[in-house]
Amino acid sequence: MLSTLVFASAFAHIVDEMGNLAAVMGSLEAAPENELSVVLGKYRTCPGAANAIANIHTMAQMAVTFENSCADVAAEVEARGNMENGWVDPHNNGKYNVLAANGDLVTLKRRTGNNRYTDKQTFALSATASGGCQAQICSESQGTSANDGGTNLCDMFDLFCNSGETNPQNGVSCKPIKTDLKYQITSQECGRYVFANNYAGHQCQNRLTTCLKVGSAEHAMVLDVLEEPPKHELAVTLAQYPTCPGNQAFANIHTMAQMKVNFENSCGDVAAEVQARGNMENGWSDPHNGGRYNVLQATSNLITLKRRTGNNRYTDKQTFALTANGSGCTAQICSESQGTSANDGGTNLCDMYNLFCNSSETNPQTGVSCKPIKTDLKYQIASEECGRYVYQNIYRAHQCQQANPTCLKTATSDELEAPKALRAASL
Repeated sequence: MLSTLVFASAFAHIVDEMGNLAAVMGSLEAAPENELSVVLGKYRTCPGAANAIANIHTMAQMAVTFENSCADVAAEVEARGNMENGWVDPHNNGKYNVLAANGDLVTLKRRTGNNRYTDKQTFALSATASGGCQAQICSESQGTSANDGGTNLCDMFDLFCNSGETNPQNGVSCKPIKTDLKYQITSQECGRYVFANNYAGHQCQNRLTTCLKVGSAEHAMVLDVLEEPPKHELAVTLAQYPTCPGNQAFANIHTMAQMKVNFENSCGDVAAEVQARGNMENGWSDPHNGGRYNVLQATSNLITLKRRTGNNRYTDKQTFALTANGSGCTAQICSESQGTSANDGGTNLCDMYNLFCNSSETNPQTGVSCKPIKTDLKYQIASEECGRYVYQNIYRAHQCQQANPTCLKTATSDELEAPKALRAASL
């Protein structure tokens, strides 16, 4: 009778475990692409994954040869693991802790920035004959997981990488605390345990673009509130006009646009029209959602303006640099967001366009047209560039929005008088 009860209890436990496993398998992330079943020579010092159901978890390991002594390597890893001197995890602001450290083994834990996941890391160190240090490094997710997106790789790399490692997409570099280590990564393996001891590997992610996302605590805070960036961006070198207004954004993270326009009109006429709209004369109103312009400064060849959005939340500055071109005028025009931003939705483009566009420009969706004040200017837009500074001096571009549907949204005052040239033509 007793054996029957024991068997029934054990069977019920197995059923529960199978039910838990089925629930977990149904909620796992999609696995990485191009996986292969391989035999992993897993380091014996890896931390394991005690809380992973059926050992289903992600992991990564690497071998690194340092020119530095093991003492210097351990001191640097522990300093970052303890997050000394305000050090910030460049992979999305995770939180590290050193769990244990002795002469040849450092064990750490990292909690993700969103406080949802925990991984453990081990650095097993052995001195080389040349006075350097050989490290076998391992990181394992502590919960059940199928795809870490490169996190375990970054959990290791960010604890030792040197200042020469920079993400080309955003300019974020590794920041040493005690020693700027010198090393060679001799091997790296990334993958997951599919079930029990069945392992599948995949090509490791690019360390620089995956692991170096955050340059400081302030940068992390900014990234938390930034808008989604435009799609289909390209990293390009921008020949930014020297007369652009600049900005007050943190770490230069801001949106901007610039254009070159060739006018048939004189620079005097162009300047007068731009200033008239910038001063919002004769009841002129901004057709891009009712913004408010001000002329900040005007000389014979440079006009600087400011625009506050209709909802009074954002400020951009504009410059019109004018050069006589025979009887006409060439303008290098620039608009830059003054606050930190990732996506202006075409606003900087409109900040420029709406200050010079002529009456033939009409939004086919709304029927709203540009309304000149002094002169209905004639021009050709020779070039336009739209994009954002991702971090510091790293710039990414996207195709500019169409000016008419984007910039001509709000009808201007019906009381606005036509320019004198237009009135004379109608007499």
